Amino acid sequence: MPRLAEEYGPRRGPGAVPEPPGDLVDTMELGAMWGAHRDGAVALTPRERNRLRTLRDARNLLAHRTQFDGDHLHRLTQELCR
Repeated sequence: MPRLAEEYGPRRGPGAVPEPPGDLVDTMELGAMWGAHRDGAVALTPRERNRLRTLRDARNLLAHRTQFDGDHLHRLTQELCR
């Protein structure tokens, strides 16, 4: 877990109070989670991978103020309600 926290956890500025690796992993962002999976640092089942990709895609669309149409909403609710 320390490697995962160091490579993919939130970045802390110089002089920041050290946090336990578990806390850093708990606060990973969706993009970092996807990167960790893509790089082979985290193994996901196909269902987990689909859910994470759907959440990441929805977050990216909303963050960039791109239209979040009915198809996106339908896919998101299907993944969240399984």
